[in-house]
Amino acid sequence: MRSRAWMRLAGPVLLGVAATWILVGSAPLRGTNIAWLAKGDAAQHYVGWVFFRNSPWQWPLGRSPDFGLEASSSVFYADSIPLLALPFKAIAAALPVPFQYFGLWYALCLVLQATLAWHLLGRVTPHTELRLLGAVFFLFAPTMLRRMGGSGGARHALVGHWLVLAAVALCLDAGPVKAARAWARPALWTLLSVTAAWVHAYLLVIVLALWAADLTRRVGEGAVKGLATIGEAGMVLGGTLAALWQAGFFLIRGGFSAKGFGNWGMNLWGLIAPREWSRVLPRLDAMSGSNSYPGLGALALLVAAGVGVLVAGPRRPPPRRWWPLIAVCVACTMFALSNRVAFGPWTIVVPLPASWETAAGVLRVSGRMFWPVYYLLLWLALAWLVPRAVARFGRVAVGLGLAGMAALQVWDTSAGWLSIRREHAVTGSTIPTSMQSDFWAVAARHYRKVRSVPAANASRGWDAAALYAATNGLATDALYLARVDPRRLALLNARVRQRLESGAFEADTLYLLNDETYRWPLQSLDPAADLLGRVDGFVVLAPGWQRCATCRTTTEVVPVR
Repeated sequence: MRSRAWMRLAGPVLLGVAATWILVGSAPLRGTNIAWLAKGDAAQHYVGWVFFRNSPWQWPLGRSPDFGLEASSSVFYADSIPLLALPFKAIAAALPVPFQYFGLWYALCLVLQATLAWHLLGRVTPHTELRLLGAVFFLFAPTMLRRMGGSGGARHALVGHWLVLAAVALCLDAGPVKAARAWARPALWTLLSVTAAWVHAYLLVIVLALWAADLTRRVGEGAVKGLATIGEAGMVLGGTLAALWQAGFFLIRGGFSAKGFGNWGMNLWGLIAPREWSRVLPRLDAMSGSNSYPGLGALALLVAAGVGVLVAGPRRPPPRRWWPLIAVCVACTMFALSNRVAFGPWTIVVPLPASWETAAGVLRVSGRMFWPVYYLLLWLALAWLVPRAVARFGRVAVGLGLAGMAALQVWDTSAGWLSIRREHAVTGSTIPTSMQSDFWAVAARHYRKVRSVPAANASRGWDAAALYAATNGLATDALYLARVDPRRLALLNARVRQRLESGAFEADTLYLLNDETYRWPLQSLDPAADLLGRVDGFVVLAPGWQRCATCRTTTEVVPVR
């Protein structure tokens, strides 16, 4: 019996490992391979980790003062996955340089996605092969895979959809998360919410929404009463707030909300319009909003289950224990649609009070809130179809049918994930940069800080400047963070401008000026002491450079007038 249990556990683990190899290959799993992290958000995640790794431990633990200088915050806002950043920083001295853990995160996510899908499907069928085939639809879900890269860019932390599956499993009381004791379920929800807090804010909101549904259901059934309800709420919410505090969530006091709520809402037509994610269905480029295409195999499952339910005729309404979960799913869907309800290229705008839009802007990519609904619908489709099909056609026939649809899912979605696999095949221990002059190496030995003037979140050239600073152990305000405190950023820029215009340059700072900034009044610039020139496309102001005996380069710095 024990050997059979180990074999059943090995099945989903091996399935997750196989999916990792198919989707991204082995190159990202090498910790010293950083070349595939060169662009966009992937660069943000890697650079954020390097700054965090190189900074001394501070309180709270997630503080990262060198990435942003006066506008800095934490590894949480760099989206560098505190769940891994914190333990890897603890052993940083034993790690090679460079080092990244994002490939390992992929593998962990896919193994856990397969394992949790396997346990969810344990409520559907006892047959091992059917559970494994069903798990394929959860692994090759475009709504998760598109977070690995492609046209939308990489969002490494958001590959952690296993957190959504774990929350769904707790709501369904499935598999290994079935609570045997009264304290077990609150402890599991606390562990899950704390973990989500150290991964990504959107995943945390989804987990907490599903916890609220589960707690409401148990209170309605009388399973939790009085002080126990308050105690569980204290455990889950208190643990979550403590985790957010230590990750550095509260290090900024403004800028949590962002403009654009509704621009990334779920498009209803996106359920069948694949964009670049199908080899069969035509794409609809004019479609606005977030795409939720499930893959042709999963779409066939959902349609078959829907038709089957309609043909089966009237059914009794869902039991009362389902209503809290249904209510949360409806609320998530409504928020995902946002106030800009989109159907293909057509959009209906529902006016909202400005205060509501501002509040909702905290989660402006609202289409992501459909994720738990999608996974629950997929599970319900399998739960309705598989037992009935096995009873009517037999286990072998159903296995062949599921295998065919799983193969269709993998093949159809390869239109999207093959390009992601090619992106992740890039190898190298360095990231290409436009900063090729030996001026930069010499400057890194002379200065301690790099300022981008004016400082702005994700400004042009931030990635090259931030990578240069991170690689050379310098601090910088060339930053890209998920949220930046606008008042802090404004004060930073005001102080820097005052210094530049008065000539009170920071002696330990290399300034990178944009094309407008270097035309500011710089009457106090001393050409005999300070360098104002252009290097590799950057306008640099290097205080004291002309009088530095060791600041000599082989490449000429073109003066700027």
